[in-house]
Amino acid sequence: MKNVVRGLITCIFLGIFSTFSIYSIHADTIDVFCKPVNSSPRIPANIAQPSTLAGTFPEAITLVTNCGEITVSLNSKYAPTTATALLSLISGSYYDNTLCNRITTSGIFIIQCGDPTSTGQNIPTGWSGYADENLPISKENNYPTGTVGMANSGPKTNGSQFFIVYKDTTLPPSYSIWGNVISGTSIINYVSTQGAQMGSIDGPLKQPLLVERVILRDKQWMSAFTAGRTESIRSYEEEFTKLADLPKQNETLKAQIDGYVKVSNNQLTQITNLERQVSELKVQLEKLAIQTAKSTITCVKGKLTKKVTAISPKCPAGYKKK
Repeated sequence: MKNVVRGLITCIFLGIFSTFSIYSIHADTIDVFCKPVNSSPRIPANIAQPSTLAGTFPEAITLVTNCGEITVSLNSKYAPTTATALLSLISGSYYDNTLCNRITTSGIFIIQCGDPTSTGQNIPTGWSGYADENLPISKENNYPTGTVGMANSGPKTNGSQFFIVYKDTTLPPSYSIWGNVISGTSIINYVSTQGAQMGSIDGPLKQPLLVERVILRDKQWMSAFTAGRTESIRSYEEEFTKLADLPKQNETLKAQIDGYVKVSNNQLTQITNLERQVSELKVQLEKLAIQTAKSTITCVKGKLTKKVTAISPKCPAGYKKK
């Protein structure tokens, strides 16, 4: 029974652990429905490049797409220039109705978005690029799953294009990291599994992903979002605690069962003894009944006397009943 319970706990723990993994892109398995896309590449809006840092920043941004919402945290603390540029572009509706134009499926694993022309060459008109920020160190998988960074064509050439990493990727530490996907991972999973058009390893997405608009998320929204997740985690932890107590409960139950078995065995022994006593009494009763049915007579033969006891006593030959 211990092994069964342990196996149950292991299975449920793995289930719980999987549920916790919704923070990882590869664990979100919610069904995705993508609306057909009618939009096409367009001339981008003319947005002035900001010359000073923004005074305040949102906590996150939500990309409302034809496949659902993807929310990305905004790391304005370590990438303030990038965050300021993004805020200007979003406020000017630069990204509205913009197709993500590229997916790579070998070597590096990214989905690239943010170019209204869908050529991959565009930077906002009149922009001169801006500084690289929050660069990782040079190591394997330095751009892990869920990372969102700026695309560029060299140092300080950042513009509007950004990429979402859908599988751990190793890149030169040259691309500013400004956020991380915190919801909508199922969409990225789905789009990435469709790959590129014509089975290419680098090209336009087979499943179109259109950024219809972008929503800024403030601290209040992030607090509510975080609180919701925290409560879910707390619920899972409570369930796991209950599961962890199962072995102890099982031992208690086993002890109770052992006690019942002992009592039952004692009762069975008593019953067996009673059955044996009843059998003995039956034998005695049968003997008593037989004895009760017998009678004794006295038989004589000359001076000889003999008593005969039987159910129907008879004197032996030569004897007469007295």
